[in-house]
Amino acid sequence: MAKLIAPLFSVQAHGSIGRRLTFQSRPRLHIARSIPHYPPTYSYAQLRQRWLYRMGIALWNGMSASDKAVYTSLAKATNTTGMNIWLREWLNDRPNLSLALPVVWRSGTTLYDIGPNNWNPTLVGPSWVGTTPDPAVLADGLDDYAQFSPSSQMDITVDSWSIALAFTFQSIAGGQRVFDKLGTTNSGYMLRTIGGNTFDVITGGGASQTNQAANANVLILNQPHIMVVTQTGTTVKIFIDGVDQTAAPVVMNTPATTANLLSLFARTTTHILLAAMTLYWLAAFDRSLSEDEAIAIGRTFAFVTP
Repeated sequence: MAKLIAPLFSVQAHGSIGRRLTFQSRPRLHIARSIPHYPPTYSYAQLRQRWLYRMGIALWNGMSASDKAVYTSLAKATNTTGMNIWLREWLNDRPNLSLALPVVWRSGTTLYDIGPNNWNPTLVGPSWVGTTPDPAVLADGLDDYAQFSPSSQMDITVDSWSIALAFTFQSIAGGQRVFDKLGTTNSGYMLRTIGGNTFDVITGGGASQTNQAANANVLILNQPHIMVVTQTGTTVKIFIDGVDQTAAPVVMNTPATTANLLSLFARTTTHILLAAMTLYWLAAFDRSLSEDEAIAIGRTFAFVTP
């Protein structure tokens, strides 16, 4: 209990009783009122903003010193900090963000994109799991998938892009698709498991496809991971939980435009070889994240375990 000036409940009292009651004095007024308490409601707006803020902090932590200096310089005239200037820009404009799917609804058949393009994939089968503040969707590996529409959504046709996601695998059999937009003409891109607790990224330039594998045994069943996949020119890198896990580098194609729809947890053509996995969030950028940014995302979103 905070100290009260004047007898308790008297008109001259001033101070607070715990977090329940406060006494205030105003000119010719003595006021006693309850202290407002705002419990977390985990609304869509709260969860959306929390995820955006967390990603903005990660990108700031991974930002180069020269880029940070630009924001620090801008901050001098505003009596604030460079990080605050960056976060204001990020939360308002979401620069270079193409897609953001933080799983914040726990019902329905739509994952809502909070990026600038409103690419909202439709869930076909996956169930909602997790808690109210931290929901997720679970695909059973049998007949569950999520699909974007129309086919032009999430076309990666540049040689600089990144996809980041948080997930847990319930099975790591060879050939399961995490996401797939690779058509029968080898145009597009795909992330798939290849067995042995590992996976690879495939990019198709139209005439052929190229594969970049991760190091072996980097995934643990039933344990959450943060993955960041980046492409710069012909180089693809794969980060798991803030560590570069790219196997021996190979020369990669730039993904050519594909008419196929993009699917999560499934192959786009006939929906075979589906992934049994839990998805917490997925984001895509129209630029290649730096190594420091990929590491910072892994650390910022790291799952805390007992």
